[in-house]
Amino acid sequence: MQIVSGKPPRSRYLERGGAELSREARKRLQWLDHYRAHGGNAALTCRYFGISREAFYRWKRRYDPQQLSTLEDRSQRPHHCRLRSRLPTAGPVFIRAAAPLAQTQRPGRAGQPYSHRGIL
Repeated sequence: MQIVSGKPPRSRYLERGGAELSREARKRLQWLDHYRAHGGNAALTCRYFGISREAFYRWKRRYDPQQLSTLEDRSQRPHHCRLRSRLPTAGPVFIRAAAPLAQTQRPGRAGQPYSHRGIL
């Protein structure tokens, strides 16, 4: 393998302004630069920036030096969502038809209407 220039990969692309990183992505890039500058010490980097190791390792795993857009936030929207279960067409009609019967019965004793109390 031969090194052609001392510049990092895709540096010309970045100089032209090809990658507009968000503030959060630039912050994550600082984490990884600090990590590399201090000999790969993740604990030191996490203490310095006040982040958890879990968060650091998540972003380290995602990071691709060839494509800085990997440091951007991903959408939290689910890839798939379940379809709503559909009621049969007779369902609501049946419920409405049974409702008047339920109002005439006492809660504890099925079959005895409230009429003896003068409610109905």
